[in-house]
Amino acid sequence: GGESYNWHISKAEAGTIISNSSDSSEITVKNIKEGFSIYATGTDVNGCSSERSADSFVTILPSPVISISNHVDTICSGSELKMTASTNRGDVEWKLGHGASGTEVNTTLTTQYGSKREEVYRAEAFYEGCSSTKEVVITVLPLPELTLNTDGAFCAGDSTLITAKESYGSDVEYKWGNAANYTDKSTYMAKEGGTYQVYARTKKGGLQCATPDPTEITVTEVPLPTISGIEVTGKPCKGERVSLRPRGSNSTSFEWFFITSTKVDTTRIERMESIQPTITQDTTFYVVASNTQTFTNVTPACQGA
Repeated sequence: GGESYNWHISKAEAGTIISNSSDSSEITVKNIKEGFSIYATGTDVNGCSSERSADSFVTILPSPVISISNHVDTICSGSELKMTASTNRGDVEWKLGHGASGTEVNTTLTTQYGSKREEVYRAEAFYEGCSSTKEVVITVLPLPELTLNTDGAFCAGDSTLITAKESYGSDVEYKWGNAANYTDKSTYMAKEGGTYQVYARTKKGGLQCATPDPTEITVTEVPLPTISGIEVTGKPCKGERVSLRPRGSNSTSFEWFFITSTKVDTTRIERMESIQPTITQDTTFYVVASNTQTFTNVTPACQGA
């Protein structure tokens, strides 16, 4: 027995003595680590001192170490997340996090379009009254969302431009139809009617998030009208009227023009199916048929002569 005591740990980083007065034969220690020793030095009234290790009557229990398998820092919205917590001693379980149960995390994480969010997971381990905690923070990244616009229906032989735009201003790249690769091309020239598809994925960051399903738009190709000829009724005598009517046409809208031997007049003379002009000289008549159909935002008038 000594009159005064000095307590210390074999290495300073091995733990913390939170109560250590010179006249105390008892101490409180926290955060003591496995493999280190606690020593006491006692000094009597004559100044004589001796040192003794507390290892013979103090058992230092190691804290459990937690490991997380399949841990990721970021994940795309809609992706599956699987993680397993384990410990080198004792028991471990997830205490916080969506889809966490026991030692397993098995869930699908999502976030709103245009915004990312963080999901926090916390595992706790226990061994002989000792415990430890480990947290995992996962950032959930949003998927692109596209809107498609087009000039509308178009006449056969013509084309229409389809434009893709990311709804929330994210920096994305595009893959049209069955293309093999993504590019920066946000437009596509459609030369046939039908349904067109485009995929998108984010460009920035280490993880590129792509839309699992394509965005679609349907464009309409309006067929050209047909005319097989002009049917003439009456004798084309000078000063007489004749009746002219389109033959073999699938249209109901027509415009008539004429050319004489002395004049080329492309001014429309009539806008009806048949006309009855008075013949005063040799004249060539021609007719233009229009196939007009009304669609959203556009009314194409497809013409065939």
